[in-house]
Amino acid sequence: METNVKTSQAKRIVKTTEKSQAQTTKNNNDLFFSSIIEQLEKVEEKHWEHFLKENVSFLPANRLSLQPYTRLNQFILSLDMLINQRSNCYYVTFKQIANSNGKLKKGSKSLPIQFFSYDIKHIETNNRIGIKEFKQLEKNLQKQYVVKSFMKFYRVFHTDNIENLSECTFASIPEIDTIELDLTAENFIENLIENKSLRLVHLVQGEAYYIPSKDEIRLPKPDFFKNKASYYATLFHEITHWTGHQSRLNRFEEDFVDGRNKYAFEELVAELGALLFSLEFNFSEQFINSIIYLKSWLKHTEDDKKLEVLEEAFTYANKAISFLK
Repeated sequence: METNVKTSQAKRIVKTTEKSQAQTTKNNNDLFFSSIIEQLEKVEEKHWEHFLKENVSFLPANRLSLQPYTRLNQFILSLDMLINQRSNCYYVTFKQIANSNGKLKKGSKSLPIQFFSYDIKHIETNNRIGIKEFKQLEKNLQKQYVVKSFMKFYRVFHTDNIENLSECTFASIPEIDTIELDLTAENFIENLIENKSLRLVHLVQGEAYYIPSKDEIRLPKPDFFKNKASYYATLFHEITHWTGHQSRLNRFEEDFVDGRNKYAFEELVAELGALLFSLEFNFSEQFINSIIYLKSWLKHTEDDKKLEVLEEAFTYANKAISFLK
């Protein structure tokens, strides 16, 4: 009997100790994440910097004039760039290709673009002037002209369709400085591609995103980024999103009973994953941007739930990192 009593008391002591330890852990976690939230509030969002170089344009442009197309032309050509994953943003007419000693690839398809033209003629002398000259005239002088506008249609080809592009006499394009990729990070990503079926596509565009329906990450080419820290922080963010697919951690299907903004929460998880990976690979230059991004998405959470939500976001981010490794 004596032995049984002692055993029962021992069990109660163990349970009490475990409960105390759990409470202590929770208090420490609360203190830790409360401190993070307090620090986040002190960060000024005006210090956020865009991750792409300022002199990079993704607008469709004419290869001879290097001038961007406008309005509907920009829309239809941007669609072509996106759908066909073009290597650059330049288009030319067949005549421009021929005049530049170019040769079209067999089976190349053109796209229609609109072009407004003007016939501006003096009422008395019938002398014609161009639209630029007309706009520079004073209003009383403009009244002496008859202005007729009409629309022309041209067809253009993307320069990917030119067989001998390097031999064409097009004007030189200002070069974009290259960034030096990190060998360790590249080996890590290559391992994900080979062993975990990561699909990564670099395009001529200014956005980075993960498409769950295609299970594919799309982002700008590396040289469009300001530096390698910006590139890898962006890539790690999208890769963390990628871990949430139903075939992996199935994070997107989580049903939160507190009614939180699921999109904002997923952005917290992805940016925390990017932040932790960036620090691990020693890309600290992007740290301030990540902190500001976290603060912006934490705003979507009610004040009394921020601590809980941030702690859970860290948990999910750690799960994503463990999966990737």
